[in-house]
Amino acid sequence: KLHVAHLVAVLNSTKKGAGYEPDADLHIEVLTEVCDGFMDGPQRFPAAYMRSLLNHFGFVLGQAGTDFGERGCIERFLMLLIDRAAAAAQKTDRTQQEEEDCALIVEHLVNPMVPWLRKMTGSWHEHVMRTAVKVLGHLVRVLAPHLEQVLAARRSWRQRQGQGDRDESQRLFSGFHADLIPFTRTLADGVDEGGDVFLELMHMQRHRRHRALHKLGVACEAGTLGSSTVVHFVIPLALQLLVQRGVAVSQYDQGAADVGIATIGYCCRVVNWKVFCKTLRGLSQLITLSGASREKMLIRAMCAATGNFRFHQEADDAVATFLKTHRPKDVMGAVETALAKAKREELEDLQQWKERKIQEKGQSFVAPPAYDDEE
Repeated sequence: KLHVAHLVAVLNSTKKGAGYEPDADLHIEVLTEVCDGFMDGPQRFPAAYMRSLLNHFGFVLGQAGTDFGERGCIERFLMLLIDRAAAAAQKTDRTQQEEEDCALIVEHLVNPMVPWLRKMTGSWHEHVMRTAVKVLGHLVRVLAPHLEQVLAARRSWRQRQGQGDRDESQRLFSGFHADLIPFTRTLADGVDEGGDVFLELMHMQRHRRHRALHKLGVACEAGTLGSSTVVHFVIPLALQLLVQRGVAVSQYDQGAADVGIATIGYCCRVVNWKVFCKTLRGLSQLITLSGASREKMLIRAMCAATGNFRFHQEADDAVATFLKTHRPKDVMGAVETALAKAKREELEDLQQWKERKIQEKGQSFVAPPAYDDEE
């Protein structure tokens, strides 16, 4: 723990002077030493103490002003960490130490590293977004295909720790964005042969980036992508193509904006009401922040989202949920019980109002006299 504390302190060091500028050269030297000598072997970095370091890395990568050399070293550290977990998961005769190492690395990747990467995916700075796409792509490509082995290692480790057995398949599936595995390709000697959506999203050619996002949008419409991927990965990328913050009006890419609008429309066909409302609110806020230069395109995006959202399907889902929780023969009974409860609460409120009036006047309530019909 002391070594980890020293490492975090060094990575927060600044240059001498009044500007408090981060000492990027020292950070790069330390990170290179850690990646070269302490990520594998007998002196490898212990996985149990990585949470604070990964939180620091997530914060540094999310800053637009981070030195590019330091950013590259942190990316290399995270990718080596993913490789280490994948190698331990694939072993059939792994030791208890390797099992614990794999289980802890996976835990630290799912939380806090993946939330940091999801946040960076929606960044308006392209180099920050590219970092998130690069690391997430390596996670999906290398570790997500071995989800069953990872679950077995986690289950065995939890049993030894006395933490009980619980199903983590859905949590890790959404955390690793394993539904994006069909959109990846195994790199042959590090050469991009095309077809990998993560590499396409980082490509220098615009049409390849647009084609990759369009492919994800079509997959959203077809229902092959989970809600976690749609909300945290596809929609932020579409918004970035739509807004293009920092780009002058004369250099605004109309084709990229059209792809972003179409992708938002595809996504809104499968999201729930909460995500739909959040997307609309975000677009309306961007109209205020971006000014008149982006107003037309943002309104088009809002119209596409509203036109594609399945309002009737949302109502049908609400009815189906109610019928699942109440048997058909008990539906009327549930309604009658609710009406009786409302009537009882109304009478109680009336009685409390009468008592309050009596206390205010200081006299007892006298009922009006009853008269016979003859009188």
